[in-house]
Amino acid sequence: MKHLRDLRIAHKLTAGFGVVCLLLAAAVALGITQLRTSQHTVWSMSAVVVPGVQSSGEVRRAFAQSRLDLAGTVLAADAEASAAARQRVQEQDALLDAAWKTYLATFPVSKASDRKAFETDLAAYRTARQPLLASTEAPDEATFVATRDTSLAPLQVRIDDVLARMQKAEIDNAAATGALGAERYRTAMVALLALGGVSVMAALVVGTTVTRSITRPLASTLAVVQGLAAGRLDQRVGHASRDEIGQLAQAVDTTVTTLASTIRDVATTSAGLTTTSQELSATATQLSTGAEESSAQSQVVSAAAEEISASIGTVAAASEQMGAAVRQIATSTADASTTASSAVTAVEGASLALQRLSASSGEIGDVVKLITSIAEQTNLLALNATIEAARAGELGKGFAVVAGEVKELARQTAQATESITARVAATLGDTEHAVAAISEISAVITRIDEIQTTIAAAVEEQSATTDEVVRSVSEVSSGSREIAVNISGVAAAADQSAAGASQVATTAAGVSRAAGELDRLMGFFTV
Repeated sequence: MKHLRDLRIAHKLTAGFGVVCLLLAAAVALGITQLRTSQHTVWSMSAVVVPGVQSSGEVRRAFAQSRLDLAGTVLAADAEASAAARQRVQEQDALLDAAWKTYLATFPVSKASDRKAFETDLAAYRTARQPLLASTEAPDEATFVATRDTSLAPLQVRIDDVLARMQKAEIDNAAATGALGAERYRTAMVALLALGGVSVMAALVVGTTVTRSITRPLASTLAVVQGLAAGRLDQRVGHASRDEIGQLAQAVDTTVTTLASTIRDVATTSAGLTTTSQELSATATQLSTGAEESSAQSQVVSAAAEEISASIGTVAAASEQMGAAVRQIATSTADASTTASSAVTAVEGASLALQRLSASSGEIGDVVKLITSIAEQTNLLALNATIEAARAGELGKGFAVVAGEVKELARQTAQATESITARVAATLGDTEHAVAAISEISAVITRIDEIQTTIAAAVEEQSATTDEVVRSVSEVSSGSREIAVNISGVAAAADQSAAGASQVATTAAGVSRAAGELDRLMGFFTV
């Protein structure tokens, strides 16, 4: 059965029809054989048995008729009638001989001894009756009776007995042959019916087997395909034969398995798509909220950047003014340094004048005036430096301290000159002390000159710093304007992001609906 299941459909059908054809051929062969046997029986009946019966009967009839015709030769009314009777005897003898010859040709079943006895007795009979037929005249009755009773009667009895036995043998043979024919007919009918029944049963078995080997897998395959049409992906044909039906079943199973795997993957993807769409919707909402907040904050930052830009412009202007003031301080400091140098020279001249004080005390007044003038100028410069330091703010604090010291020194110088003026008239004798004082003044002025030099260097450094601050403030102002422009771009981008987030939210909603529809479609299948 397993081998039959693995046969291809064409081979199954060929094998089934081959078996039926073989059985049909066997039935035809058996029928032909039985027909040939029946034909032989019929031929035997028609060519042998029936002719044997007929010829044996004809021999017996001709012998009986010849006996009657022999008696007719005696019983004839005249010679002519007697001659006719003799002629009939000869004719019957000829018929008997022909019938006997025919009988012998039919393969008689009678005993050979009976046939031999018949021929012997017939010859003796004919010899014994010859005297009765030799005369052209009708034999007299007494002679005929005497011959019949003494010679012919025993022979007639034996011949009749032999012919009766031979005829009975042929009749019995005919009956046996007929019975054999009937038996052979019955046998042929039984054999044909049996073989026909076996052929029908074999055809039914083969047909049923082949049909079931085709229809059952087809029914299972059809059930799986119908289940597939109804969304059932949990059914399999499970037919493992290697014929076309098995290959079809395996292909259907593979298709259903692949489709079930695909549906499971699609269902998993659909679930992931639903989750992703929800996350995308939440992200879009957050993105939209963040974009709106970014837009609002960008507007605030843009306004603040504009204010910063304006403030930085003001700072830049103030820095430029401070640079001009620093440059003015540098100029004044240079002048003060020059003045200090002049004071040093004057002090040296005063020292020389004091040395010449003994020669001309009148020059002391001029020197005192000059010192007073220098002190006033120094005081004025210190006052200007204080004012400029106040204008410079924090940057001018150090300069204000120096200016205070310069002012204090100027005040001391004024006091010293006043003291000198007061003492010039009183103490010309204190020249040595004056020279010493002038030396101190020279040292102080030298100190002032050094301080002025330091101030000049600091002012130059401050001027460079101020220029750098002005440049930096200008760059910051330009950068603040760019920041304002960029913040405006950020605000526009935030608005676009908000619009994009809204579009993403709409898309996420569409994806969510598509995922729901996909879930609904996947629910149709049973995996």
